[in-house]
Amino acid sequence: VAILVGGGIGVTPFASILKELVHRFNIGARIQCQKVYFIWVTRSQKKFEWFTDTIREAENADTKGLLESHIFVTQFFEKFDLRTTMLYICERHFQKISNRSLFTGLKAVTHFGRPDFIKFFDNLQEEHYHLP
Repeated sequence: VAILVGGGIGVTPFASILKELVHRFNIGARIQCQKVYFIWVTRSQKKFEWFTDTIREAENADTKGLLESHIFVTQFFEKFDLRTTMLYICERHFQKISNRSLFTGLKAVTHFGRPDFIKFFDNLQEEHYHLP
């Protein structure tokens, strides 16, 4: 299991890394992991629109389920007003019924607020309990 974390514009190098990992995995080249989690923390939805195509390409090329992406939009962190709550509810519902984000159209899960890494790592530990 590999976990890649990028913040804001610092995500740029991950474009080629994600594409290369998915390509190598799909052609059967030996790589050291069976699952890659990509986490991008960005301030606003507009900040990642340029990167959406890159993630979509990697998702479409990922025929064997190597990549799981999560996008955290932090601008809503302290503003859990009615609008943000409704966005959150709509996003979760849409993801459940279509396996896509309402906002990006990606398989990548869109979260509102900062990532809770302790919870994330605990979930990974439960999901990949068979790994040392």
